[in-house]
Amino acid sequence: MTTLFFDEAGYTGNKLSDGDQPAFVLASHAVSEADSAALLHSCFSRSKADEIKHKDLRRTPVGRAAVVALVDAIRSDDLPIAQYVVHKRFALFQRFFDFMVEPAMKDLRFEAYEQAFNIAATNAAYLGLPPCIGQRRFHRILELFETAARERSHPHLAAVWQSLERARAEQEGSVRSMIDMLLVGKPEGSLHLNAMPDNPLDVSLSTMVALVVHWRRLSPGPFHVLHDETSAMTASKPLWDWLSSPGQQEATLGFGDFRDMILPLNVERTELCRSHAYAGLQLADVLAGAQLEVCRHVMGRSNQPDYAVLLMEAGLDRVVNNIWPDADWSAPETPGAPGAVDPLDFIARGPGLGRRRRV
Repeated sequence: MTTLFFDEAGYTGNKLSDGDQPAFVLASHAVSEADSAALLHSCFSRSKADEIKHKDLRRTPVGRAAVVALVDAIRSDDLPIAQYVVHKRFALFQRFFDFMVEPAMKDLRFEAYEQAFNIAATNAAYLGLPPCIGQRRFHRILELFETAARERSHPHLAAVWQSLERARAEQEGSVRSMIDMLLVGKPEGSLHLNAMPDNPLDVSLSTMVALVVHWRRLSPGPFHVLHDETSAMTASKPLWDWLSSPGQQEATLGFGDFRDMILPLNVERTELCRSHAYAGLQLADVLAGAQLEVCRHVMGRSNQPDYAVLLMEAGLDRVVNNIWPDADWSAPETPGAPGAVDPLDFIARGPGLGRRRRV
């Protein structure tokens, strides 16, 4: 059985517009507990702390140098790690598209997920709209949607549509077309808001699934997952246990392309543990915190830019998956499996959601 260790950094739950925490990182690795302990001892032998935590290490030059040495050792030895990074405001915009626009397109017989249209469209709109309608207005629209989603607030959702319509009246050409695409969701917006699941903006579960899918592609398992107990997984664990169980039905979730994932994920058990008891969890904590430093630097939000550059040079600029705006994004040419099931519809059958995605 392969043991996978997970920890996260930058988690803010359903508040993706948080300006102080602009990115989220979920780190994982398959380094054994014994090897994790040896690696931590080798790189942090000068530390007197009972528990190795990135938030403490980043405060001193000695600590930062030790983290860079750790990352360098991991890359030099090609140790098995995998990280997922999330640009939170972009993720918030994608959730707006997923919950408000895509269902309306589906009603019009247009499958927004086919050929990854949703990803290409949200990249183009997220990067293209702010310079034309103004960053402040665009961010305000996202914040209004965030409040609408978190509080099931129909007045806030109405304010989203009003703001988009005002922006549309001021634009022409391709910018107006982008806004028209978003406004497709307005007529049935209230129904779509009511149909949203609980915790609709939380990215912790979807990134966890994506990383385990990554490990599942490398090995059939079974897997034993250890996750820091202070994490968001506490609320999502019933749904996670149902989805990841070896007893889950055989199915292909996805859209017939590079996003497809095969069930069962073959996770024998998932434990939420205190990180001080496991070197593997402490290693995951350091990886997540260091990767967050890199994310903040890329976003122009770092207060330790020299440290972030050293981490990138050591190899921490590569991740296995991301939700990140990219003007040059294109879908990988990876063939999918026939008969794939929409993953959001499938997961809506699971426990603890409260609401289904679609009515």
